[in-house]
Amino acid sequence: MKRIVLLLMMCAASVLNTMQAQSTYQPVLEDGKSWLWAIRNRFVPETRYFTVEVLPGDTVAEGRTCKRLLISFKNPDPFDQIAVAYEEDKKVYLLDYRTPQLFSLMMDFNLTKGDKIYYDDGYESYEKEVLNDEIIQPSGRRKLTIGDQYNIAGYWVEGIGGNGGNGWMIPIDVHIGDIYAMLQCYMNGECIFAESDFGGTSSIKPVIPGNEQSEPEELYDISGTRATTPQKGRIYISRSGKKIIW
Repeated sequence: MKRIVLLLMMCAASVLNTMQAQSTYQPVLEDGKSWLWAIRNRFVPETRYFTVEVLPGDTVAEGRTCKRLLISFKNPDPFDQIAVAYEEDKKVYLLDYRTPQLFSLMMDFNLTKGDKIYYDDGYESYEKEVLNDEIIQPSGRRKLTIGDQYNIAGYWVEGIGGNGGNGWMIPIDVHIGDIYAMLQCYMNGECIFAESDFGGTSSIKPVIPGNEQSEPEELYDISGTRATTPQKGRIYISRSGKKIIW
């Protein structure tokens, strides 16, 4: 009898810990966090890459305490730009002077399955729905599947962000035909989430070393530093802008 009671107590504790883990919100905007993104366009043969990095400390914009985001484009013409965003009540907002309200709501993790999503920035408008609300393993993060009756538009993951489209944290001009994909998310230089963890498919096809007939190109890590001794399992970008999994 004691063994049965002990087993029941252990099961109850396990369930309680799982519930607590699921109820603890994991913020998207944190110091030390960065993302590697890729852009493909059927009209442009070269895959383009850029990183988004949360800069340390806070800034004030339009009376709100915000985070600064350093967006670094790697190719074909490297350049940097700064964006401003803040997170409050499980919602992520991006400063956008094109909109009357100045801050555009990019993600809302208060939503649950069946809730509607309305987007209108004065240039584009659409209506989507939360098709599914689940906890993905082994990360234990909450994932919302966004779409409509025709297809899945993308995913939002707590503590990570979105996986592509015109969604979160792309405060840049989107050209006709552009397809965005979030490849990896890092915390203090360590990869904590990869594109495959979303559970969907990717339009960005990696280049595997050895499959190329030409001479090997110089490789760079996501910070833009040349990698003289690439490490197995890490993602690098070649001089021509190709994504390479070593």
